[in-house]
Amino acid sequence: MSLQKYLAAGLGPRVLTGIILLAVVFTAWKAGGFPLFLLLLAVCCAGQWELYSLFLPNAELAAKLFGVLLGAGLVAQCRFLPEYSAGLALTASFALLAVHSLAGWTQETALARFRRAAILLGGIVYVPLLLSPVLHYSPGEQLLVVAVPALSDIAAYAAGVQFGRRRIWPSVSPKKSVEGAAAGLLAAVAACIAAGWLLRGSAFSFPAWAGLGLFMGVMAQLGDFFESALKRAVHIKDSGKILPGHGGVLDRIDSVLFASAAFTLSRPFLG
Repeated sequence: MSLQKYLAAGLGPRVLTGIILLAVVFTAWKAGGFPLFLLLLAVCCAGQWELYSLFLPNAELAAKLFGVLLGAGLVAQCRFLPEYSAGLALTASFALLAVHSLAGWTQETALARFRRAAILLGGIVYVPLLLSPVLHYSPGEQLLVVAVPALSDIAAYAAGVQFGRRRIWPSVSPKKSVEGAAAGLLAAVAACIAAGWLLRGSAFSFPAWAGLGLFMGVMAQLGDFFESALKRAVHIKDSGKILPGHGGVLDRIDSVLFASAAFTLSRPFLG
């Protein structure tokens, strides 16, 4: 591709943004501790805000801020009170949202209030609950959670462009193909096998880590489809505009959220 076509395709801003994001994430990951917590907190708050903006009108500013604040509380609990499960923050969030829904309650506004509370609680579950366990992973595991969906996405895109013929779910994501999805799964399995050998040495269990790769690969693609379905439900192309060439924060972390959940569920069983 010539430079002119490259810029015309909008790849220049996309690549530049990607490089900056990679530098920020790598710096926070390398530092660990509080810098990593701040980055994850910022990502969760931005992702929640974008999700709420899809389904709540601009007039619901206070409600959206309330939901983001509750999500930030969950991330903070995972960082500073790791002895408690995330259920503590979720219980508090549910109780506070219930009180919030009942304040000024009337029968005429009841349905709208409960719908708003459900959206706010859903945002807490979708973003900070799925992502905050990363704070307690080893550096190698943290890298794995980010790298597997990224490598899977790259492989799926490359294979889809070259060999994609059959659309896997055109009503949700028109450009994704069966061939691309298969390549993405293979890349995820290969990445997890390599990671298992590097993290566990000769003691690693090949079937367990291969199964992890398949699970994370499927979940990463499901996360991509899920976020696409959310946007299509409200006829929106991107969740936000904060990342030039990429869209919103939620557009970048959709697969990571589900891949993180897959790793959290699988971690006790890895050899």
